[in-house]
Amino acid sequence: MKSPVPDEALDDRLGYLTAERDELASRLELVEEQTEYCADLERALATLRAERDALAREVERLRWRCRADSRADPPIDCGFPFCGCDPDAERVIETLQACGWLDGDEAAALSKRATAAETEVARLKERVERMEQALRDAELALPVLATMLRAAKLAGADIAEDMLKGVRAALSTEEPI
Repeated sequence: MKSPVPDEALDDRLGYLTAERDELASRLELVEEQTEYCADLERALATLRAERDALAREVERLRWRCRADSRADPPIDCGFPFCGCDPDAERVIETLQACGWLDGDEAAALSKRATAAETEVARLKERVERMEQALRDAELALPVLATMLRAAKLAGADIAEDMLKGVRAALSTEEPI
């Protein structure tokens, strides 16, 4: 029995369906590639979010950093732990005060003592630096002074010898001095 549709029409239909299948396979392949790409992007995004969160924690950890200027000469101290730079130190002090182990007056007195001690240390460091500089200057001047002393000794010896010659000459003559 012969098909009601001519062979030519079936061939055309088969060609059309084959082309459509190939187009769908190509699209499917593209979708799979895009799906893999999206999965890679999601993994990268998750990694970036984790890094962002880690950096945010690090920024928060470093945020308390002391406000003292370490580049100043001499360095400026903020009075840690009473300075307020470190929230953790503030909580510890508050806890000590809440427990009755440290009252506000004691904290203020400790802060003043710490500041006074730091000022004294800075003053002593400055004094030591001046003394060290004076020693370095003296070490540099010492060879020059030694040369000058040798020259003075030689000049003094020459002057003394000339004076001695003059005295001898005066004594050898009959004229009174």
